[in-house]
Amino acid sequence: MIKRNFISINKEFINPYDANINGKNMSSLKIYKELDLTSSSCAGPIGELSSVVDELREDEAVKVILGDEATKKDITLWVKKRGLKLIQESQEGNKYILLIGK
Repeated sequence: MIKRNFISINKEFINPYDANINGKNMSSLKIYKELDLTSSSCAGPIGELSSVVDELREDEAVKVILGDEATKKDITLWVKKRGLKLIQESQEGNKYILLIGK
């Protein structure tokens, strides 16, 4: 059995205008894990993210922090191919932040 350790969602991360995405109330969304992949590139981030995404439940998401735009594009395409949801994306300085769910 997997022990679920949640981190609290940063309310500023979810745009209040996007509170309902795909018919789901995002205010009840739980961040299952936060992955800082800023030092990873190429296939590394996808490999790390893949195992975490497989553990997600419907009301959960993973917050991914990336260090370059090329990796962000790779992850975005991978999310679409896997049939996952890119709930939100933002940029803070030179970091790209994605919120990914099922």
